[in-house]
Amino acid sequence: SIAVIIAASWYWSNLASLVRILLRIPQDYNESHPDVMSFDSLFYYLSAMVNLQVSLLLFLAFIGGIWLYLRTKARDCTFLFLWIVIPYMVFTLISYKSVRHTMPYLPAAAVISAAGICSIQARAIRRGIIALLAIFSVFQSYCYSFGAGFMPETVSLSIFRRPVTVFNQKGSENAIEQHRAPLRQD
Repeated sequence: SIAVIIAASWYWSNLASLVRILLRIPQDYNESHPDVMSFDSLFYYLSAMVNLQVSLLLFLAFIGGIWLYLRTKARDCTFLFLWIVIPYMVFTLISYKSVRHTMPYLPAAAVISAAGICSIQARAIRRGIIALLAIFSVFQSYCYSFGAGFMPETVSLSIFRRPVTVFNQKGSENAIEQHRAPLRQD
């Protein structure tokens, strides 16, 4: 609650300019976004989490972690879920969509995933899942950062006629550019 009070003081005093910016950005950049009250808007950030932020395997670990975490009847789950649900709903109701808006709830997703996986009673299964996720995550990070010529650039499948990325190393195409000096502008 202290964090909410501190953050609220800044957001309250800057609310008018934030609203102006969020309403102006789509027109300034000539971008189209899904209508706020549409199916595409409701699932935009969920799709982005799978396709652009964490990958299908880590998303499934998150969903499994939620289920396992809820089964433990943990007393402290409210804070973690509010950490995800409130920003998700707020950013879903804003017409301008950007994946970077939801990055602050990724640590909560990781904590929930870890808590759920750690609640598995069978030690061998728990350790196997942790090892699989760690190996996959390191491999995925390497491929995304530097590329792996022996792997396809992306591996996707379709679920409910929507593309779902299983594996992605498209970031590697910009790896050389990422090592240049930062831009010196406002």
